[in-house]
Amino acid sequence: MDAQGKEPTESLSFYQRAVELDPQFAMAYGAMGTDYYDLNEYNLAGQYYRKAFDLSGRTSAKEKLNIQAHYYARSQKDSLEGIKIYQLWTATYPHDLAPWANLANH
Repeated sequence: MDAQGKEPTESLSFYQRAVELDPQFAMAYGAMGTDYYDLNEYNLAGQYYRKAFDLSGRTSAKEKLNIQAHYYARSQKDSLEGIKIYQLWTATYPHDLAPWANLANH
């Protein structure tokens, strides 16, 4: 289930439409990466995480941490780098539950 309480297959079409409207929408690509990852489609997930990573220069600092952490931990299978970024995210935004949950899963 994603952050909006939808199953990955339900939300994918919304993210796909979002990137049709804005091909530079890094967070939508990252969300699609997560949906595909949750569907065990790791090659597709990696492609979308990479696209989000490549576009992360246009995101907020918090969004950039999200994209980078997922990119390294899931797409590149570099758990140490992913954990390092999740830890930076928790230190920078201590009240954000997402990086804490992701750290618990690593």
